[in-house]
Amino acid sequence: MLLKKIFPFLVIVVWSVFLSSALSARPQDVAEAARKAKAKKQQEQAESASTTPAAASKPKTFTNDDFPGSGGGGGAKEGEPVIGSTEKPEKGKDTAIVTLALPHSTIKHPGGTQVIWTFKNTSDHWLDITLRLVIDGPCGYHADHPFKFRINEHGGGGDGKTFNQAFYSDTCPGDYRFELRAETFGRVLSSASTTLKIQ
Repeated sequence: MLLKKIFPFLVIVVWSVFLSSALSARPQDVAEAARKAKAKKQQEQAESASTTPAAASKPKTFTNDDFPGSGGGGGAKEGEPVIGSTEKPEKGKDTAIVTLALPHSTIKHPGGTQVIWTFKNTSDHWLDITLRLVIDGPCGYHADHPFKFRINEHGGGGDGKTFNQAFYSDTCPGDYRFELRAETFGRVLSSASTTLKIQ
């Protein structure tokens, strides 16, 4: 009689033990398979890294040719920004990038133009920066506009800020080259240039 009263509870206990062991075995199998796959992937990466020539690990210097549509030599379309040359950011290395745009490729003088610029510190540390706008043109025309500031890591400036440049009636007509440089302690980190025709 006692066995008949205990039998349903015994069945429930045995059934519970069976289900819990069956369910717990499945996650352990999945976890083990994931560990094996991860170990295999790490081993394959280590093998491929050891077969790669050492020359491939040299840092790449990025130029205007690496950026589609960049016109470091003055090839930007009217109003489009010229992306400056730069080096690949690395830990502890001073790197930055500038962009430069003129709203028009040709103006009449006397007149003026806006110079639209942006700057980005791509370094992992603060930089003391001198942004220098240099303008050279015919008849010995030369203008140099430096402005200095300190900027935090990955900080930027400009966001389409403008700098106005006037050309008076005594300015010679011709092609004027605008170059924006980001410098730190005399070393150029990035440079972008474009041209403006004055009629």
